[in-house]
Amino acid sequence: MSDSHTNSPNPQRRSIFHIFTDPGAAAELGRDLGRAVRELRDALDPPSVPAAVYAEQQAHVVEIEAQMQALMALREQDQALIEHDQALIQQLVLQGAAQDKKLAEIVDLLQQSASARDHAQISRWQVLRQRLLQALTGLAGGAAVTGALRDAWVQEELYPLVKALPAQAQQWWEAWIQGARAGAEQPASPLELPMESPLPQPASQPASPVNQPVRAGRGFTLEIGNCPPLEMVTIPAGVFWMGSDKRRDPKAWDGETPQHQVHLDAYAIGRYPVTNVQYAVFVRSTQHRAPRYWQDGRMPAGKEQYPVPGVDWHDACAFCEWVSAHTRQSIRLASEAEWEKAARGTDGRIYPWGDAPPTPTLCNFADSKLEGTTPVGSYLAGASPYGVLDMAGNVWEWTGDWYDASYYAHAPARNPAGPVTGDIRVLRGGSYLNLAELVRCAYRLNFYPYRWDTLFGFRVVASPLLPPAPAHAPQPVRGRPAG
Repeated sequence: MSDSHTNSPNPQRRSIFHIFTDPGAAAELGRDLGRAVRELRDALDPPSVPAAVYAEQQAHVVEIEAQMQALMALREQDQALIEHDQALIQQLVLQGAAQDKKLAEIVDLLQQSASARDHAQISRWQVLRQRLLQALTGLAGGAAVTGALRDAWVQEELYPLVKALPAQAQQWWEAWIQGARAGAEQPASPLELPMESPLPQPASQPASPVNQPVRAGRGFTLEIGNCPPLEMVTIPAGVFWMGSDKRRDPKAWDGETPQHQVHLDAYAIGRYPVTNVQYAVFVRSTQHRAPRYWQDGRMPAGKEQYPVPGVDWHDACAFCEWVSAHTRQSIRLASEAEWEKAARGTDGRIYPWGDAPPTPTLCNFADSKLEGTTPVGSYLAGASPYGVLDMAGNVWEWTGDWYDASYYAHAPARNPAGPVTGDIRVLRGGSYLNLAELVRCAYRLNFYPYRWDTLFGFRVVASPLLPPAPAHAPQPVRGRPAG
């Protein structure tokens, strides 16, 4: 007896020809074959980054994009973000930066791989990074937001993470972040900003005693008759790190924070502080009163090349006016920003020579135990990156700025000149009596402009730069009466 089930159709069996007539069957077979091929490929050539990792990272970026878009909508309704919103922005930027770090590590892994398959994946990871940074910088139009972005990015030392971006995106980001300053006016075209590129980022760890070889800055001399020339060092236009980050520099004071980026036009600064002999010619020429510590108004014998101390802020300004009257240069005291850039360069170092603490071979400070000033230019090993000398120790140096402990929080990002008014002026650099904490590049001493001290000197700045005039004999100009 025949089995009634022998010729019954088996629903689990399909003719191979069925895939040509049933689209669903063809699709199912294609998926099965695709999975088999991928499994075989992965077994023979495993990917450096599994596909699931990309899906996970992409989800994180999408989440950050959504939150930033929500904040952008709030900004369109109200430009003045409340403090809570700024804190949220900082949190999002930090999350985004941490996310970008992961993406950068994956891109680096793929670039180092010998697999052509891995190299083919690089572009989509870079696109994902660009999406992330576009989300993070999407709020750049608001001053409060740019300040939050700046604080989060700079203070967490996350700026170098953009270095792996394609050149065009990297250039845009660097130019934009220069202007990301709370309350700052954004330039019409960020890419027009002249800068020393690439902009160095403050290191997270202390450096060697001298971070880099000293670059002797190009410059010129200012000559006025029989006055010993004032040697000037040209500081190029560009951006530098001003102020202190307490995580890098535990000795930093509140008035030195936040650390921020500042753009300065080109200028020239004295390679040395003004010396006794230079000031003596000024006194003879103008009948300006002599420094208080000069006995009988005469320069101390044997100290011609020592920095002139015992001058107040008005004395220093009078000297600058005298030099201006006999040259084609606009001579004045340095702004705080100009002084600090000349002292530390662009990488945010703590001292002119690097992050290492001072020693008696680098500058004249308390531990040198000399109990007095030294001739200018005595500490070549302590030169700044531009070759400017005596920027740490020896004598405090008057600057042109009024003092405001909170000025950095709202200062302009380009050519800051200090508060418009005030009661006390700023001195920089420390003296031979001060410990290491006070000879740091970012330290800000404040004093009444009419007060003088044997620890107070100055150096000059030329800005804007003009062709120097031929030397000629000085003519008397009006100065402060003697007495």
